[in-house]
Amino acid sequence: MQNSVLRGAVLFRGQTLYFCVDKHTLDRLWLETPEKLNERELTTYEKLFPYYINELYKLNKNMPVITEGAAFLPNLVSKIGIGKTHYVCVIPTREFQIRHYSKRSWVSDSLSSYSNKEEAFNNWMERDALFALSVFNQAKEIGYTTLMVDGSKCVEDNFNFAIKAFDLRKIYPN
Repeated sequence: MQNSVLRGAVLFRGQTLYFCVDKHTLDRLWLETPEKLNERELTTYEKLFPYYINELYKLNKNMPVITEGAAFLPNLVSKIGIGKTHYVCVIPTREFQIRHYSKRSWVSDSLSSYSNKEEAFNNWMERDALFALSVFNQAKEIGYTTLMVDGSKCVEDNFNFAIKAFDLRKIYPN
């Protein structure tokens, strides 16, 4: 695979928040070590987070926040005053992540240009596992509630977990 220029831009409400130009092969995205990929992922979210702060401040701080996605890292959320009873960190297990990503058709499309698709997928999943561990460790250190999702519980069980964590039983009685 020849060298190419990779351009990445993150847009938010029409503004470019983060832009990078990287002169490497496409393989660099997933064929680096998972540790390096995880470090890059954490750094990216740390750079983007200030732009999300404005949106978080618009929320009522007395209402819970559930993040479905990686942008709201526990150590960043805690710095803006989101309390322990207003944040639950939902983290997939390695096995759950691999099982579900293996079934998604867009994953194979995303990997179609890599010289070693299997290695790229394995590095991606290992990066995600390291990222999940980083997030879990941050959440535990701060004292945030965590929910490890492994597929053994149904969506309703996970919902009830969040109801209890946010003490919303008055609104959603069992």
